Amino acid sequence: GLFRDRQKSEQWNIGLAFDSTLSYALNENLSAELGYSQFMPGAFIAETGSSDTLHFVYLSSTYRFN
Repeated sequence: GLFRDRQKSEQWNIGLAFDSTLSYALNENLSAELGYSQFMPGAFIAETGSSDTLHFVYLSSTYRFN
């Protein structure tokens, strides 16, 4: 996890996140999902340590039992 000392900043804005997903049904039981997320740090994160923009890409699948 990420822990920052709240005494080092009077700012409260942690940041903004953007998420996007694409889903595709392979058949009636199996689906796949591709996702992208971006986290843009706010003033609190910038004032208390590293504040690089983060990017995440993921692929997941779901199987539904009948």
